[in-house]
Amino acid sequence: MIFSVKTRVGREIDVADSIKKRADESRESNIYAVLVPVGIRGYIFVEGKDRNSITSVIRGLRYVTGLITTPVPIEELESSIKPPSPAKDIVEGAIVEMTTAPFKGEKARVISINEPKGEVTVELLDVMVPIPLTLKITSVKLVEKKV
Repeated sequence: MIFSVKTRVGREIDVADSIKKRADESRESNIYAVLVPVGIRGYIFVEGKDRNSITSVIRGLRYVTGLITTPVPIEELESSIKPPSPAKDIVEGAIVEMTTAPFKGEKARVISINEPKGEVTVELLDVMVPIPLTLKITSVKLVEKKV
């Protein structure tokens, strides 16, 4: 079961480290995992056998302000566990802007996308002879979608 542990904002990693340390010291802690989500401040998620095992581990820990007694379904945490695909909005024919040197600020049209490698092939728009460039998909940002 996964439960939310309330913490002081900015102290989530300290609390997670303390929980891990206590769980490692106690053989019967029944704590399986600790998740510190990036987008949620003031909360961490702890997976354990039951609520009592989590309560016994967090009792008296510094910066812990409480425990939400309702279990959290794993479906609600999937967005924190799986990072979004950087290519989800970029499609072939879209206009993108390059965000890294040497072509920073230049606009280009997407020719192809290689999602397994995380690469995109583009052609610069403001040049006499179009030259295909293969870049990491994180080094471009979407300006205009193909209609």
